[in-house]
Amino acid sequence: MDLQDFEKLVRRSTGLVPMLMTQDVTPDFKGSTVGLFPKMAKEYFEKGFATPIGKDGAPVKIKAAGKAKPTKSAPNPAGEVAIPDDWRDLHHLQMLPIASAIAGEKVAKKDEAIAIIELELKRRAEG
Repeated sequence: MDLQDFEKLVRRSTGLVPMLMTQDVTPDFKGSTVGLFPKMAKEYFEKGFATPIGKDGAPVKIKAAGKAKPTKSAPNPAGEVAIPDDWRDLHHLQMLPIASAIAGEKVAKKDEAIAIIELELKRRAEG
């Protein structure tokens, strides 16, 4: 599934893609419904963490080209994790998965998430 496919699933009311968690990924638990930005929704889908759901709450049937198995990965190379421009305005539960993806491990505290995101933005700015 391409990023454009996820962008088509964005709910106008929230600007997020509704996803059903298929695995526990802090702070979300298997079976819970979450809203993710399209790029993160695509990443979660490809890693097998979640699947997009339609307006009726049923999973959207999709073909995945080379769906990756979830792994405990090393930190992502520069630029692979999308950090929204307004990330500071996000609820901390939306910051945690971003920071976790950057760090390559679960981040459970808001202060840690903020520090990780700030450090990554500084690293990117310094090039």
